[in-house]
Amino acid sequence: MKRWLFREPPAGSPPRGLARELSISPLLLDILWRRGLDSPEELDAYLSARLPDLVPPSRWPQFPQAAEVISKGLLDGKKLAVWGDYDVDGITSSTLVLDVLEAHGLDALWHVPDRRSEGYGLNIPAIEELAAQGCGILLTVDCGISDMAAVARARELGMTVVVSDHHLPPPELPPADAICNPRLGPEDDMPCPHLAGVGVAFFLMAAVNAALAPHTGRRFKMDRVLDLVALGTLADVMRLGGQNRILVRGGLDKLAEAARPGIAALKTVSGSDAAARLNAGQVVFRLAPRINAAGRMGAADTALQLLRSKDHVEALRLAQHLDALNTQRREEEERIWAAAREQAHRQLEQRQRPALVLYGGDWHPGIVGIVASRIVEEFYRPTIILCDDNNMMKGSGRSIRRAPEDGPCAGGLRRPQAGCGRAPGTQSAGTLPRGLRTGRGGRAGRAAPDPGPAAGMRAGFPAGFGFRLLAGAGTHAALWGRQCRTGLRLPGTHGGGPQPAGLQRRPCAPAPEGQRQRHHPHGQGLEHGHGLPALFRGLAHPCGLHAAPGLLPGRGLHRRGHQGLAARGRLARADKSG
Repeated sequence: MKRWLFREPPAGSPPRGLARELSISPLLLDILWRRGLDSPEELDAYLSARLPDLVPPSRWPQFPQAAEVISKGLLDGKKLAVWGDYDVDGITSSTLVLDVLEAHGLDALWHVPDRRSEGYGLNIPAIEELAAQGCGILLTVDCGISDMAAVARARELGMTVVVSDHHLPPPELPPADAICNPRLGPEDDMPCPHLAGVGVAFFLMAAVNAALAPHTGRRFKMDRVLDLVALGTLADVMRLGGQNRILVRGGLDKLAEAARPGIAALKTVSGSDAAARLNAGQVVFRLAPRINAAGRMGAADTALQLLRSKDHVEALRLAQHLDALNTQRREEEERIWAAAREQAHRQLEQRQRPALVLYGGDWHPGIVGIVASRIVEEFYRPTIILCDDNNMMKGSGRSIRRAPEDGPCAGGLRRPQAGCGRAPGTQSAGTLPRGLRTGRGGRAGRAAPDPGPAAGMRAGFPAGFGFRLLAGAGTHAALWGRQCRTGLRLPGTHGGGPQPAGLQRRPCAPAPEGQRQRHHPHGQGLEHGHGLPALFRGLAHPCGLHAAPGLLPGRGLHRRGHQGLAARGRLARADKSG
């Protein structure tokens, strides 16, 4: 049974008059205070989420060096290929990179792997194909941090490799020319360690944009891709604090404008008006699933084409195709969920088990991960779901964060060890059933399978299979003969799950004090409702942000009264960090 854990409130109570000073209700102040925002400065930054407070790319370790490697290669005439993941985060990241390069008149290749035939991350055959097409720079987005062999092969083929990722780095890093990962290195050196993959791509390409501008005579306006940043960040369920909160707030404004034909079409097929303003929940449950469905059903390239489309008619056609795929995905999910749930009940009626392994020969490999999450949600046990795919068995798994103190699972689960610094579910953190081993690699297949059987884990699928669980970012793996290699998606290894044990996060660093002194001439108690704030007009921002065309002082702006509270409330309700 689940047990809710509540954050301990800070000592003391909010200062009197602070709610009135911030123009918010005492109730909202108390909620934010319990979230750890215990100073007027932190509260103001959280509520305002001003785009000028974005940390410039130069203050992100690793990013300037990576931008220099990319820009130098491009100016030397090398062709860049961007390699993205097949989920929303990866597709928006790829689109963002292509948009920036296109603005500078640079053609680029792109590759989004097929989920069924290629799996997650880089693979050598596709890299060799890109090399044959003349790729000289390989830029990974939302993947690549654990792909040692593939990166090494790209280097052998003469490619310059830059890895842009946000997943937990493994002990051994790939031999890339440069790596951008906010979770690499001391946290105190990183302004915001919990960026999505598209957030990493945003700051990296902002630096590339600035480096290319003197040579191309062009400068891309980075606020144009904030819709992509918001979509990818929300879909990956990242914490909406610090830099993420600023990016998402600005991105929601851009999603409302729907200047991108693909976004307008996506809003239309999801049942919203193209000009409607969506909140964070609507983005997550309406827009994101249709893009994710493309990746799950083997059509991720269609989703990228949709976001890249310049024609409204073509965009609507592509969006309708994604909508049909999403309908198909839902129907298949419900069918698999019903069968898996019935199978789980049968297993637990026989005897109480510390974990569940479920099998269906005709279950779709792109959907079993969703079903595994739903099984974990209902039964609160580590769950692996297996299916047949092209004469192999594939699986997807989900773990739990912590073993209960008592109950049917307690006897078969290892207790977590404090301060181990590993993701929950790995061998050290210990939320896996006895008899299951974990490797240190970031993806399935990084070590030889263990031929020994997993105790108590055979029911529900053909007998005689042994298991070796390899913790990391990958969610799919294959079973050959009597041996199993499975990549568990564990909390803290992908997306916005809980952080690994032993790692502490801190609030994102504020912008330099000098940037905070830029105020609108009508006063500092203003915030924007549409477009970008008027205070951006004529100001050069390190990330290339600019004022929306035609935005007049006072237009789309309101004082911090009831309207301001309502605008803030939309984002406050979307924040899942508390």
